[in-house]
Amino acid sequence: MIKRIVVYLSICLLAYGCCDDNEVFGVYHARFKEKGTIHYLELFPDSTFCHVYEKNNIKKEHKGFFQLYKYGNQYHISFDDWKDFDVRTIEYKKRYHSWRRTDNILINKGQIFFDLDLYELNFKKE
Repeated sequence: MIKRIVVYLSICLLAYGCCDDNEVFGVYHARFKEKGTIHYLELFPDSTFCHVYEKNNIKKEHKGFFQLYKYGNQYHISFDDWKDFDVRTIEYKKRYHSWRRTDNILINKGQIFFDLDLYELNFKKE
């Protein structure tokens, strides 16, 4: 009886872990909504990403690779390269001499957190 329970719990935990990994992939939209702008980041299961920014019929796109890490119950993501397209983020960086990290970024509950204080700089699954 105890052996069955252990096996059942192991299978449940394994299935739960697999579901968490799969939920990370998909399309994340920028939290800051500019009128007439399309801005999103898509994560693919083959560890590639596509960052798209389109405004006034001008489309900018950047592709690269990412790595996903799990620390405890949280996932973190690292991008091999990152380009900012939106003026708001670029101006913020200039004003505060800031930079957007491309490694060890928190990804949790359908959100990618580049900055924990300014949610506008982050992305969310919708």
